Amino acid sequence: MTTTPRDHLQLRFRALSDPTRLQIVEALRYRRQLTTAELMKVTSSRSLAHHLRTLEEAEIIRVVGERDRTRTVWEEVPIGHRPQAAWDESMTTDPEMTAAIRALERATTYHRISRMRAFDDQVRDGEWRDEWADAAIGRDYQLQLTAEELQRLDTELAEVLERAKKASQNRGSGDNETQHIFVTLAGFPVDLGIPR
Repeated sequence: MTTTPRDHLQLRFRALSDPTRLQIVEALRYRRQLTTAELMKVTSSRSLAHHLRTLEEAEIIRVVGERDRTRTVWEEVPIGHRPQAAWDESMTTDPEMTAAIRALERATTYHRISRMRAFDDQVRDGEWRDEWADAAIGRDYQLQLTAEELQRLDTELAEVLERAKKASQNRGSGDNETQHIFVTLAGFPVDLGIPR
């Protein structure tokens, strides 16, 4: 049976629709390469082999060198080296694709919330110096926008974050004053129960 790029796209969505697998990919994105033993410490997952196999089959991660039980080294497959699939409108009506996308959206939302809760707990427990606790960003805005204005806002915020990302990448990892920063943005309509 031939696997199409579209099948690969759906497979990737499903592979990333799990909190442990998102944690693995995030860890590899930050550290570039990790052994199976190091990933075990990061995830504390008893089914790590299953998660690694799922991500490998979806061509999201790969083995570097030879496999050797806990010393196997893993890395994220660069985006440009993954099978490519152009999005087309027929995917919007495909029930399997829609289910895969919804599962990924739920997993990433859960991951964001878990990250924020963990940081709040760590601040409360004194694990972060005051300067980091004070520097953390936590803002909510309620805006009255059109769909077009919301899209424009997203574009503008993405440009700002891309500049910060490039500055971060150019800095390198030798700076002891830096920390990995998790930034999440969400903007969506809400029903406040007020007649429109």
